[in-house]
Amino acid sequence: MIDAKTASEKAREYLKSFFPGAKEVEVEEVERSWPPKIPPEIRARLVEEDTKEGEEYWFVTLSFVPQGELSPLPGFRALKHYKTFKIDAGSGDVVAMKIREVG
Repeated sequence: MIDAKTASEKAREYLKSFFPGAKEVEVEEVERSWPPKIPPEIRARLVEEDTKEGEEYWFVTLSFVPQGELSPLPGFRALKHYKTFKIDAGSGDVVAMKIREVG
């Protein structure tokens, strides 16, 4: 069984494999199993047909700025992107990466 820190590291490694030039990668949320803070529509997208009752997952939300992303206005920071990762709490495998809408 992996802990929250390990789940966050796994999510960061996975993100970097898809976005190698990502900057300002930050952990925004880490929650175990079915957290109430994740809106139902996002939670439904993270559930897969083969998810069984009793399986445990970590849900890690990371924010980052993709390589080459520019600020919409001079003097302001570039807009961050958010991804939520579903990580098997037993094996540490990332089983899903989804866009997290913020706003």
